[in-house]
Amino acid sequence: MRVFVSWAEVSTAKEAERSRLEELEKAKASEDKQFANTLSPTSSDSGYQKYRQAKEQQALCLPEYQKYLESIELQKGAFAHLDPLNRNILAIRFLVPNLQKAVTYQLARRVPGENNLAVTLAARSFLLNTFPGEWSGNTHATKSGVMFVGMQGLKNFMQRFAYACGALGQPLPSNLWLDSPQLELTDAISARELMESCAFTEPIEENKRRYTGLIQGWMGIGASADRDMSLLTATSYKLGF
Repeated sequence: MRVFVSWAEVSTAKEAERSRLEELEKAKASEDKQFANTLSPTSSDSGYQKYRQAKEQQALCLPEYQKYLESIELQKGAFAHLDPLNRNILAIRFLVPNLQKAVTYQLARRVPGENNLAVTLAARSFLLNTFPGEWSGNTHATKSGVMFVGMQGLKNFMQRFAYACGALGQPLPSNLWLDSPQLELTDAISARELMESCAFTEPIEENKRRYTGLIQGWMGIGASADRDMSLLTATSYKLGF
């Protein structure tokens, strides 16, 4: 059974936001309005409107990071009690098509001290409860009937996921993260090229917009679990999954 996985990390999203703002300034300076609008909507003369529109577009490009920043603003020191590993896990999203299940765990919605499991422990609980006995025994030789499917970097992320769970005293079964089948379906460049090609060959205008919308304002793998999952599932469909 395939389990599609996407993730976002604070460090990646923070760098993506810095890059987004840099590219936006370059596009505006060169008067490349079409490119600028993929990173931020056309601004009005109002300073407030510019601020609001920039916030709205950031939410479209980096939705989990935007919520995280809002959470920090509302609750000073909210995540200071998290260890560095778990503080960096911004979101984890799972999609299990055969079971018609989709879940997302976000750092901004799991503030420590409010009886919330950390993102990693909530994700761990979902996997172990959804597939009871699948990774029991921690035996490396155990064959798993679950295949994890993600974008490039999935294997490294699964390792960081395991470390973060271990830091909280609830290890992932080693045969879940170390020995389970893990398929890295696409890299960022190939995913973009595929969606651009699908849009080019698609005769229906509405469908063209859907393909281009998947990569418009997309800031690369690991910056938004939500955006990555949409692109991952579209790629998997086009590859015959």
